[in-house]
Amino acid sequence: MENTNPPKIFISYSWSSEEHEKWVRSLAERLRFDGIDAILDKWDLKLGHDMIYFMRQIESPDIIKVLCICDKEYKEKADERQGGVGIEAEIISKEIDDKPDKHIQEKVIPLMRDRDFQDNFYLPVFLNNLQGIDFSCEEKFDEKYKELVKNIYGKPLFEKPPLGIPPPFITNDNSSPLKTANIVKNIKDAIENGKNLKRLINNYCDCFTDALEDFRIDTYIGDPKFDELVIKSITDYLPYRDEFIDLVYDIYDNYSDDIYNKRFMEFFEGLIKYNYYPREPFKLPYSYNRKSFDNYKFILYELFLYFIAILIKLERYKDASDFIHADYFYTEYLNRDTKHEKSFIFNEMVTSLNDDRNKRLNLNRKSVTGDTIKERANPKIDFNMILNVDALIYYLTLRETNDTYKNLDPYVEKIWVSYVVCSNDGVLKIELFKKIESENHFERIKILFKVQTIDEFKEKILKLSVIDKCLLPRRLYSGLPELQEMINLNKIGTID
Repeated sequence: MENTNPPKIFISYSWSSEEHEKWVRSLAERLRFDGIDAILDKWDLKLGHDMIYFMRQIESPDIIKVLCICDKEYKEKADERQGGVGIEAEIISKEIDDKPDKHIQEKVIPLMRDRDFQDNFYLPVFLNNLQGIDFSCEEKFDEKYKELVKNIYGKPLFEKPPLGIPPPFITNDNSSPLKTANIVKNIKDAIENGKNLKRLINNYCDCFTDALEDFRIDTYIGDPKFDELVIKSITDYLPYRDEFIDLVYDIYDNYSDDIYNKRFMEFFEGLIKYNYYPREPFKLPYSYNRKSFDNYKFILYELFLYFIAILIKLERYKDASDFIHADYFYTEYLNRDTKHEKSFIFNEMVTSLNDDRNKRLNLNRKSVTGDTIKERANPKIDFNMILNVDALIYYLTLRETNDTYKNLDPYVEKIWVSYVVCSNDGVLKIELFKKIESENHFERIKILFKVQTIDEFKEKILKLSVIDKCLLPRRLYSGLPELQEMINLNKIGTID
């Protein structure tokens, strides 16, 4: 059973000055206000009490932390074993020497208040090797106080991530470090220091786009095992994908505005060429057809899904809406005309996997693309989120119409094909739709549907449902439920 008693700590300090005593008392009061039973002589050592007995509370197993407030006088008295500080120093150092285990080491926390003329902390000898918290800068008091409280409550300042598996560039002998690695390191350093990332993100996007050229497949038309080359290409590229996911998550988790959206839209536009462009200069005797770019079609589809999933997970709904509904511009290869397309451009069918590999290996699967994305799912984003996003983009990109579904051709409509949902053997539940009965939740996600009110939302769902019904044959292939089955229009916003 979890211990419900408040954490109990002992504060060891020197009566260096009236100002210092006031600082210590203020710290102890704030700790008590935050549910921590701080033992301090000012209110716990009363007239007639045994001072040594009071100090020996340090040894009690009920005391989970001992805070040593270190200034110049505390160091001097502790090192010379003078006064009450000297006695407490003797008790603490004996505890450390007699029980040099992890528990005792973590029990004693130096809080450094002052520095000497060489900018070194005033730390007594018995605390020299212990990790402490720097309280010497008043401007950072709140930050350091939060670190202290988290430590007392046993909440780590930084969560240790779960141990993963060796990346492909370790397990594959012919792999080399990522071309983007140094730029990513610089971006992470800049994030940690709260700096503007514009120039670094520009460099990263350009470098990533260029690096994709390394995964191009040069082969003769009609290779019966071309799908194996696609699998090898997308597997070799995997470290770049994982690095991208980690980086984008950090950027959007740490920067609340949308200043980097434009650059990432340009980044995705820059990747579109890989869906259609052969290697330049063209390499003979190799030729190409539409399947030649299947590895890139897979990469763009997967990358876009993860990008949107990150935004949804971080509740960056406006940003997600901007990317889902955006027009993406690109230049055609043959006539060099500038064209634009919705996010469907990242949803091209990977024929060599869905058809060729499926037949060659007798897999009998609806979507080998979806299966492959599931098999290589990144642990930072739950795969159910990828499923949700794949379905969500389908619904959000349906064309509104006042027509009746009987007058529409389901095979003419351009739609987002949910290849990941196709591979799902369970019942699909879209979390965003399940919570829409909450008025607060509706207010947060309405931007995804580009509406302002519940009435507008209901009207839009009815219009989208016309196309959705028209697409029944194609929707059933994906395993997607009817839109109106996913959303109960009568319950939207009914919960405060």
